[in-house]
Amino acid sequence: MKRRLETVGSYPEIAKARRLQGEVRINFSILKDGKLGDLSLMSSSGHRILDEDAMRLLNDAAPYEAFPKEWDIEQLIIPLRVIYHINHIYVF
Repeated sequence: MKRRLETVGSYPEIAKARRLQGEVRINFSILKDGKLGDLSLMSSSGHRILDEDAMRLLNDAAPYEAFPKEWDIEQLIIPLRVIYHINHIYVF
């Protein structure tokens, strides 16, 4: 998933031009069929454009793989850190 998110993501051009950097923390859920569930911004980067881009990144990477049939859960909640640093995006 990390590789997929980093591949889909690109540093926003406006943020590059303004040399904006920061870390966004998001909690998101994936439903058992692989669809993206809820998104919650837990901690802002201090720059709206970076916060919105991190949320867009999760939407653009959807849908995700469906859960194995052995998993008896409806959704998986995942904490995510997206770091914007000197024209690169890092996902943890």
